Amino acid sequence: MPAAVSNNAVASLKGGFQLFSLMGVGSKKNWDDVTNQVYIMTVTRTGKWTTGRSVPGPAGRLNAAAGGAKGLVVLMGGYVVDNQGMETTVPDVNVYEPGARRWSRGKDIPVAVDSAVAGRDPRSVRLFDRRPVGWRPGEPMCKFTTSKKIPGVRLRRSPVHPPSAWRAE
Repeated sequence: MPAAVSNNAVASLKGGFQLFSLMGVGSKKNWDDVTNQVYIMTVTRTGKWTTGRSVPGPAGRLNAAAGGAKGLVVLMGGYVVDNQGMETTVPDVNVYEPGARRWSRGKDIPVAVDSAVAGRDPRSVRLFDRRPVGWRPGEPMCKFTTSKKIPGVRLRRSPVHPPSAWRAE
């Protein structure tokens, strides 16, 4: 990457052939080394990094979550650090269109989060809809049940697969 950063958000598009590194903190590891920079690598033989348009806002964030789908990168949450070292978790959602090099503001996450993962948590599933733009409750992809035949084993059951396809956890 053009600069060493950690606590950055990462996402991919184009089947994993376009990688994004968003925001993070540089090697000084202090409040004034937090960046809002975006780096993009298109995975080819050369694997060159390019610079995307910076994430909007007065400061970068740390430990945000990001995910890519349908040509967009959605950046969610994270925290900002002030010059006293105080951290504030934010509910911000930003949507990046790499082809247009354009950011737009999404509807805030209902609960501000940092150190989150863009994916699913069966206890608290929230889905971000692009149209209409906003958050809605989601359904868990699977549920767990205790096996009556094998004590101490939990089976993962999915609403889209019959019981014969349930797997032991």
